[in-house]
Amino acid sequence: MKNKVSNKSMDLTYEQAMEKLEQLVQSLEEGNLTLEESLATFEKAVSLIAYCRRLLTNVEKRISVLTRDEEGQLIEIPWVEGQENED
Repeated sequence: MKNKVSNKSMDLTYEQAMEKLEQLVQSLEEGNLTLEESLATFEKAVSLIAYCRRLLTNVEKRISVLTRDEEGQLIEIPWVEGQENED
């Protein structure tokens, strides 16, 4: 059975998940883990990366851009990936 990040870990904030990921990377870089421990740590790191990506995707969906309409009034529009600010 693969070691995945526990469901409890999936309640982490983005910042907490990144901190945990940094700790896992540091453990791998130190080179003091057995092969099995290294593999388990790597799998946890991959799961955390996927979790962070999901969080970022959800945030991107919520981002709006303030722009001005033809009359100069501020309006809110959904952010679109690759969109450039024309101001």
